[in-house]
Amino acid sequence: MSGGAPKLPPLNSLKAFDAVARHGSMSRASAALNITPSSMARHVRKLEEYVGVNLLARNANSITLTGEGKYYSAAVRPAFDILAAATDSLLTQEDDEPLRISCVPTLGNPWFATQLAALQERMPGISIQCDFSPVPVNFDRDHVDFAIRYGPGSYPDADSELLFVDKVAPVCTPLVARLIRTADDLTKVARISSQERTTEGHSVWYYWANVCYGPKFAQVVDAAKGPVLKCARFMIEALKVGENVAIVDYTTARMDLQRGLLVTPLGQWIDAPYGYHLLTPKRRAPRVATKRLKALLKNTVESLAIASVHRTAKTSTEGGSRQRSVHKLK
Repeated sequence: MSGGAPKLPPLNSLKAFDAVARHGSMSRASAALNITPSSMARHVRKLEEYVGVNLLARNANSITLTGEGKYYSAAVRPAFDILAAATDSLLTQEDDEPLRISCVPTLGNPWFATQLAALQERMPGISIQCDFSPVPVNFDRDHVDFAIRYGPGSYPDADSELLFVDKVAPVCTPLVARLIRTADDLTKVARISSQERTTEGHSVWYYWANVCYGPKFAQVVDAAKGPVLKCARFMIEALKVGENVAIVDYTTARMDLQRGLLVTPLGQWIDAPYGYHLLTPKRRAPRVATKRLKALLKNTVESLAIASVHRTAKTSTEGGSRQRSVHKLK
C-alpha cells in the first residue's frame, strides 16, 4: 500500500455535486453555495470527467441523479457530514472560554439583557462577560470578542455591521412642555447639551434644529450654551428633576416616555446622526457564540419599538398643529 497522499477528485467539484444531490436542483444548489448556476454546472462536469461517468441525467426542465450518481452521492455524503460535525465540534470547544462583550451604556436595557439570556438558553454552559463603556474598543489590544458601539461605523480593526439608527428629539417633563408651544420657545428655556458632535463638528442641538427648521434657526438654538453632560442616562435623570430640555435618543428615554415622566413637546423625532453598530475583530475569526448573538440582536431589534416613536410623539403633545413653528415654513 502506498504511503503517499490519497488520490482525491477536485474538492470544489465534489462539493458542488454533493450540493446538487442534496437540493435536487442546480439553481437551489448554486444559491446554497453562493455561486452562479453556470459555475455549478462546470464544477459538476469537471467531476464527471474525472470519474469517467455521468453523475447527472440532464433534460430541458430538470436534472436527476443517474445510477452511478446515486451510488456516488450516498458514498460521499457521510464524508461531508463528518467534516461538518468535526468543524462544529472544534468551534464549540472555543466556547469553553467566556464570551467577552463590550456594549455602549445606552443599550444596558431589558432588550439587551433578554438577548443575552436567550443566548445562554441556546448555548447552555456558556459564560458571558459584558461591560458597558462608550470608549472605542481596540480588538488588536483588548481581549474582546464582540462589541456594540454608537458612531459613524468606520473602525480600522473591526468588521462593522449597522444594527439600527435611533431617533432623537427635544425631551422634557410635562411641566416644562407647557412652556414650549413652538420651536421659538426652545430659546426661552434652559437647554442641556451633550458632548456628541456630528462629522461636520456640529452639536446635536444644531443637527436637530437644522433638519427640522434650517441653518438659521439652528444657529440661534446652538448659540446659548447650557450645561454639557456626557452620560445620556444621567441627562435623563437631570431632565426629570430640573426645568430643562435636551435632545435625547429614543432608546434611552423610552421607558420614561412610556410612563409619562418625560414628553416630546414638539413631537419631531428625526434619525440620529449616527447608528448602533455590531463590531467583530477583523483579524480574528468570529466565534460561534458571537455569530448567534449577532443573529439574535438583528432578529429582535424591532422589539426596541423604534417605530413606535411616532405614536409616542403624538400622545405626548397637546394639539399636533402647535408643533409647527414659523421656522418650519422658511
